[in-house]
Amino acid sequence: MKILITCPRTEISKSIFDNLFSLKSAEVEYIFPKNQNFNSKEMEEIYNNHEILIVGDDKIDQDFLNSANSLKHIIKWGKGVDNIDKEFCINNNITVSNSPGKLAKYVAEHGISLINSLNKNIQLNINSINDGKWFKEPSMTLFDKTIGFYGFGEIANEFVKLLKPYNVNIIFYDIKTLNNNFKQLSLEEVFVNSDVLVVSSELTKDNEGEINTNLIKKMNKNSIIINISRGKIINEQDLISSLKNKLIRGAGLDVFDEEPISNNHEFLELENIVVTCHNASNTDEASKEVNEEIIKMIDKLL
Repeated sequence: MKILITCPRTEISKSIFDNLFSLKSAEVEYIFPKNQNFNSKEMEEIYNNHEILIVGDDKIDQDFLNSANSLKHIIKWGKGVDNIDKEFCINNNITVSNSPGKLAKYVAEHGISLINSLNKNIQLNINSINDGKWFKEPSMTLFDKTIGFYGFGEIANEFVKLLKPYNVNIIFYDIKTLNNNFKQLSLEEVFVNSDVLVVSSELTKDNEGEINTNLIKKMNKNSIIINISRGKIINEQDLISSLKNKLIRGAGLDVFDEEPISNNHEFLELENIVVTCHNASNTDEASKEVNEEIIKMIDKLL
């Protein structure tokens, strides 16, 4: 059995993977991208009759899959599989599995960091000090604010646990009617009433670009948007325009429409934004947990 691993987050558990592959007499290659992922053409170039792929955010589209004649199984590191052409795989008897692990708490932890970084002007403070200034700009607090969630799944549930010390008011919008201890509102009502709007929904064909100027301008001017799910849920040009025109106070983004973003992206020209490189769940602890899950999956396949 030939296996190709392209997700760098497996490296921390490489010795465990290798022990399993040795026991199962499997042949494995580790080929990691320099940036976030391999594109479809790059996947074609490194593919060599592998039967199992363990991938991260690599582009597994029809063009690549047409060239992967020996492929039988794809394991996606993490939960989201929107980078994989699942319909093609179904039609061609290629199994697709994900490994959701328990990443939600780490993503939520990162979301809290983005909120506090914006509220406390951390990036502006760093820039000011680097410029030789010592101006003590006033900041905002998270205490006693209203936090709205766009999508209330695992990440949102972990998020509210971390928010308990802040005595916040929780509201949310979700396409499903949920029975929990929080107030479910319409989409517009969540934007109108949120001091912090946390985007924590999966990406679907129906919600791509749904967060646009019409929704953002319903927020109060001191509010902020945090996106820790998928970049395409927000219309980026509308968000950039809203930030430039100060329709909202700021945004904290870990995900983007196209990744990685270019070094001349408009987001990088704005002072009222904090960006990170789709890295919210990237802790050693999370990587080890998901790798353990993948090892069990491979053990059953080999």
